Amino acid sequence: MKRNVFFTIVAIFAIQLGYTQVPVWVDFNSTGSGRSINVLASKQFHNRHELGGGICININKQTLNDDQFCVFRKRMYSIQPIEFFGVEGFYQIHFLKNLEHIDLFAFYDIQYRFSHCRSWFGNYTEEGKRSYIIYGPYHWIEQNIGIGFSVDIWKNLFLIQRIGGGINLIVGYGKPDYNAMIAKPKTEWEFGYLLSSGIGYRF
Repeated sequence: MKRNVFFTIVAIFAIQLGYTQVPVWVDFNSTGSGRSINVLASKQFHNRHELGGGICININKQTLNDDQFCVFRKRMYSIQPIEFFGVEGFYQIHFLKNLEHIDLFAFYDIQYRFSHCRSWFGNYTEEGKRSYIIYGPYHWIEQNIGIGFSVDIWKNLFLIQRIGGGINLIVGYGKPDYNAMIAKPKTEWEFGYLLSSGIGYRF
């Protein structure tokens, strides 16, 4: 029964998309946890409201920023193949719809990933370099609100940019106890942000 309901919903949604333009875009995404390339699609409702989502492909950062009392900032580090992929969902509300070729909107965005964390170990190697420690994995849940715009380039091609801020939840294990070399179970949070810039096509 549940399977039939699921396929019915998917079929209705697919039919609805067939009668409207569907924007699809690829963007470079920078958040509090790290960087990724995201492939996204969306659907507008009632001319102002838009729902969308897609897949995130994580990019491991080889160099680390200064800690600045943020244990997890820019520390997400994928090891297993599945950890390189995440999901994103968003809601956008559009305003000043009378502008030609420019679309302004406010948004709420949520991104989820399951990946390890890579940070400083706390001491130095014989070569004078700082050591790294990899621990986790964690559930990374990033929520941001902000503003953005899209600009028509040529025919159905467009550019889109977003900027926002919010809260990151890191669920699983807290920062490691360097003396015991054990990561203790807990949930951490940090202030986060979202910067993204992409190019897309309206099908």
